[in-house]
Amino acid sequence: MSPHEIAQLYRDELQLTPGSADLKLLQDIQSRHNELFSFTSLAAALGRDIRVDSDSVYEKIMVNRLGGYCFEHNKLVYDVLVGFGFAVRIAMGRVVYNENVDRPRTHRLSIVTLNGERYLVDAGFGHFCPRFPVKMEPGLEQDQGDGIFRIARLASDQYGLQIWKEGDFFTLYTFDDGIYTEADCLLGNFYSHKHPTAVFANNLVASRKTPTLTYSLRNSELHLIRSEGSTIEQITSVEQLHRILTELFLLNVDEQLCDQLYARFIASTL
Repeated sequence: MSPHEIAQLYRDELQLTPGSADLKLLQDIQSRHNELFSFTSLAAALGRDIRVDSDSVYEKIMVNRLGGYCFEHNKLVYDVLVGFGFAVRIAMGRVVYNENVDRPRTHRLSIVTLNGERYLVDAGFGHFCPRFPVKMEPGLEQDQGDGIFRIARLASDQYGLQIWKEGDFFTLYTFDDGIYTEADCLLGNFYSHKHPTAVFANNLVASRKTPTLTYSLRNSELHLIRSEGSTIEQITSVEQLHRILTELFLLNVDEQLCDQLYARFIASTL
């Protein structure tokens, strides 16, 4: 399918108001995407191949309701943005979690230019994902209700997406103004779900963000994150895992698949 065709189906699914490619539409795309479509590591955790062409990503996330990770969610959003007429380009990030370490570029995101201003658009970074686009004005603190974000200028050509965490700003990932293509995303995607030490190949992860509540699954723990604090629910059965994935994360999975996930990532921790 073409980006225009995907954008029209996406508009109907997310009940977006038809109109021009403006900031309101950009905000609605990111916030509603994070609320409707879960970030998950299911395919990587089960050792399945992850295809990131337009048709495969659309089928997996929107039709089959199986979620995905950054190379899938942000590919879908990129196609939607192109289809709606936004000026958008691919960016690639290094996930550092506030450490001064050398990491590969394993995170896909988008940069949108709108009325002369640039915005970071990311619908695939799990429970730390911004709910709305982040304006790329270095140092500008942007309160999104469930988190305060800012873009930091780390070097002449380096930026960091930061979140206010435990009394200071915490760098989630770094990125730059380099030119990246779908071919670069293929390499990052392959590493992220095939390398033996890849995080998503070795952990059961899922998240979904609503305006008031973030659901975050981390192997045997379900974290319910609100502005006033968090609670943790321990997962102790296949049935419980199935209920969580289908009812809270809105995923179309059966108990047989949940049994595989439970055996590998949860049973051994009890």
